[in-house]
Parts: sequence; structure tokens; C-alpha cells
Amino acid sequence: MKLSKEIKQYMKDHPNCEACGNSAYGLPHHIKTRGAGGDDGPENLLRLCWSCHYGIVHSPGGIRQLIETFPHLREKVLAQKPALAVIMLKDEK
Repeated sequence: MKLSKEIKQYMKDHPNCEACGNSAYGLPHHIKTRGAGGDDGPENLLRLCWSCHYGIVHSPGGIRQLIETFPHLREKVLAQKPALAVIMLKDEK
């Protein structure tokens, strides 16, 4: 698999997990998947450790749980997933 220049640069710029600060593992996570129209721009990527990435992919709470646990990621994630912001606002009422 050939990596885009954007992904290579993002990995270089973000060696640690953006959620918890531990060493990052593997490729960045796309907030909005490529299949859903997401791209490799830095606004759509999160560099995560294995534990945080596993939590997004395999936990029932997914990315919502991630931003509830690490609120500093909320703005970046919700900018790419506005439908999630609407759902979260409804739940807060």
C-alpha cells in the first residue's frame, strides 16, 4: 500500500497518540472514512495508540466514547462528523 504525502507528513508531525499521549501505532485513523468521502487531510486524521484506536473500532461507544473521554478531540471530530454533533446535542437534553 502506497501512503500519501499527507499521511506520511501527519505521522511525522504526530508521533504520539492525540488522545492519551502514548506512543502512536500504525497509520492515522480517518475520522470520516474514505468510503464516506473523507480524505487524507490533517483535519480528517487522528494519530492514535493501539488502545485508543481499538476503542473507536471495537467498543460500542466508538468515536463518541473517545471524544467523551478525551474532550480536547471533540471540535476536530465533530467538524468531520456533524451528524454526530446533532445526535450528541439531542442526548444532552
